[in-house]
Amino acid sequence: MFNRWPQDGEVLARPAKGDGIDGVPDGLVHHWIGTTFIAGVKLEGALRVSYRYDDYRRIYEPIIASRILRHDVSMYEILLRIRETAGGMTAVLDVMSRVEYFFPTGNSAYSISTSEDIREIKEPGGPREERLPAGHDSGYLWRAMTFHPFCRARRRRVDRSGDARIEPKLSADAGVGAGTDRAPPWAEERRTLAP
Repeated sequence: MFNRWPQDGEVLARPAKGDGIDGVPDGLVHHWIGTTFIAGVKLEGALRVSYRYDDYRRIYEPIIASRILRHDVSMYEILLRIRETAGGMTAVLDVMSRVEYFFPTGNSAYSISTSEDIREIKEPGGPREERLPAGHDSGYLWRAMTFHPFCRARRRRVDRSGDARIEPKLSADAGVGAGTDRAPPWAEERRTLAP
């Protein structure tokens, strides 16, 4: 996947193939992968931060509002209000997603987040704020799906066998800015739980 292991707190991101953009009828699919390593953060700690959707607005820069709509065991329905700029265009979007967590082994977990509704917001925060109907907006983002594997890291020459490694993969229709050099929300866990 990557030709080197990330340094502590570093985010590596690249297109999944080619330039990360695949043409489809009337749109584009952006397909990126990334990885990060966070020393001193255990798998369970990274997952605890991942579940804190109500706090995402404080720990992930493009998210300006967030809330959990429904939670049932390992499934969350969430609403994120996102302000993003890419390709000279800025959009504010309400993205309602379903996120499911899976635990195939004691050393790994993964989540799959699928957008169920994406609406562009006209005049956000103002008295004339309006959620635009699907298909009557700028087309900034139509659908989004992310796959986040979480695993206990095993590094050669360094005994960090319990530290967390997170490898997000993103596929999004239209123009979302998927590549990022910002630290992921899980990096906050180090400040609160590391020994």
